Amino acid sequence: MELTLETLLLKARAMTPADRLAAMKSLMMDERTPALLALLLSDREDYIQAASAQGNATHHGVQAHAMGSIYALDAFVSSLAAFLPKPAKRRPRTDGNGES
Repeated sequence: MELTLETLLLKARAMTPADRLAAMKSLMMDERTPALLALLLSDREDYIQAASAQGNATHHGVQAHAMGSIYALDAFVSSLAAFLPKPAKRRPRTDGNGES
């Protein structure tokens, strides 16, 4: 099967929640993930430029769309953090007498 956006979307819709969780955990550990994040950050910067462009000062719809896009990208990047491994809990250090 040829790898196209359509085939990827079909595969995505067929995933179970458990399959999605396993795949996302694997994806977040992939060394190529920073490239994906760089793309999202670049898009975010483009939307910031559009929202703050002086020429759009009176175009409230353009500003609202750009700010909504920034919010959506921020929410998406934040949701990716849920798939990262949780840091190990550290035990409190003691001085040998059971006191911290």
